[in-house]
Amino acid sequence: MFGRESPSPAIASALVILLGLSVAVFTFNLTRGVEAQQWEDQFGESGSRYAQRLADGITQQTDLLRFLSTLFTLEASGRTGMRLSSEDLRAFVDPVFARAQDSRYGPLRTVAWVQRVEAGDLSSFVRIRRVEGDDARFTVHDRMLDAVEQDSVHDVVDHACSRYSYEQVEGLALSSDPKLAAVLEEAATSGAAAMSGPTRPLSDEADPLKLDVLVALPVYQGGATQRPPAVTDRVKGFVIGMFSLQDLLQQALRQPDHLDPSPEVHLALYDEKGELLAEEGRPAMAGFAPSRHDLEVFDRLWTVLVSPVSRPAPSVDEFLAKPSTLLTASICIMVLLFAWITWTMSRRSEVIQQRVAAQTAESRQKTLELERKERELNDANRRLLEMSNTDPLTSILNRRAFEVQVDKERERAQRTGVPFGLLIFDVDSFKDYNDRYGHAAGDEVLRRVAGIINAEARRIDTVARYGGEEFVVLATGTDAVGLLALGERIRGRVQDAAIVHASMPKGVITVSGGGSLSNAAVGHDAKLAFEVADRCLYQAKSTGRNRVVMVM
Repeated sequence: MFGRESPSPAIASALVILLGLSVAVFTFNLTRGVEAQQWEDQFGESGSRYAQRLADGITQQTDLLRFLSTLFTLEASGRTGMRLSSEDLRAFVDPVFARAQDSRYGPLRTVAWVQRVEAGDLSSFVRIRRVEGDDARFTVHDRMLDAVEQDSVHDVVDHACSRYSYEQVEGLALSSDPKLAAVLEEAATSGAAAMSGPTRPLSDEADPLKLDVLVALPVYQGGATQRPPAVTDRVKGFVIGMFSLQDLLQQALRQPDHLDPSPEVHLALYDEKGELLAEEGRPAMAGFAPSRHDLEVFDRLWTVLVSPVSRPAPSVDEFLAKPSTLLTASICIMVLLFAWITWTMSRRSEVIQQRVAAQTAESRQKTLELERKERELNDANRRLLEMSNTDPLTSILNRRAFEVQVDKERERAQRTGVPFGLLIFDVDSFKDYNDRYGHAAGDEVLRRVAGIINAEARRIDTVARYGGEEFVVLATGTDAVGLLALGERIRGRVQDAAIVHASMPKGVITVSGGGSLSNAAVGHDAKLAFEVADRCLYQAKSTGRNRVVMVM
């Protein structure tokens, strides 16, 4: 019903809609990717905070141990005149366990004093320990002593304060466990705190699936706090602490104002071999690269992987405010609007073409007439522009046109980093010349000097009369040596022209010049470069004239 051309508007509109939808889908995917990356970056920052909490938690657990180590060191020095007992140890530590759930010492399980006893003194040590205290149950556990060689020293838990019954801890010979013995020996040799890898808890009452780490601080005979390496014969004992890795992770997940761990984050702790030590939180979200953080814990390097458990679902307001939603909706609206315009224009195109065909001849004639008038107007404007930019006396650029060129050159220098140079020339004793030979002769001198400068300058340089007997040269892309050489060449050519001036020392017209290069440090400031060149010109005239001065 619309004739042979009727499908054209529908096809054109369909193509517009198809293209627009493609752009909308591309834009949506692109902005969603950017939003996802922003969310991952924000989560990476929060992951750093969780890792730092874990590092701070590990450091905090050693505070109590260092305090107790100081007490036992003072006892070993003999200056306090006292011997710390189990009751003394518990008086310090029990309050910590009493409020462990609400304090920073939550991961702490056991604090103990470990006495180093020679193999032959073990029986007497147990006997004295029972006599001195009221704890008749103290005994060295057979299950630990069976593995101890009788010709070695024993590191026996003397006093202990634990979340579990003391019978499970006191009397344990830690030296019978190769892993724990190695940690104690490392602390004794280095004189500093040492930490074990993950190990089972000391007490059978503890959950065996939750691994602990042991931290040992050595105490030496006489109260010394450090011993040279490999000197361990004066070790009195160790202050040790057992910490739960699982509780450390829970403490790191716990927000400052909440008792429960954060449900939105999953923490996984790995040792230096890449083996999983402990993890906490709901399962991590699939397809997300976790935030990795390395922790240096004493002489061990642990790695914490922080992963989100889910991507937070935005509210309706947040979804509508997202760039992906706004941009996609805007593009769809624009596509529909453009499709409607395309349909309307296609429907009217035939009528328009007929009208255009009828008016083509008349329009062409009018266009040719307008083009002719436009050319005439452009020619007139060009002549006016040349007149406004040209000095009428010397036929070179005037000051206004020169300043326009300087602005363009400054922009080029800022863009490329290549400096430009400025030369200012002044005809020496020109007022004298006018007074002696007349202004007509002076005008001729200015024309000849302008011609010499214009001839010696490069084609890419700009030469202008700045005012009176002053001329300026804007040198593009030059250096100090090239600029000075150009100035000297112009000065020499003016002198070689031998324009008679009886008042001058050489009897001819000479010029003085000052030059400067633009400086990138001040943004190639043309005003500053001009001031420097002007001062150099003043120096050239005040030191004898007929010379070029510039700052190298």
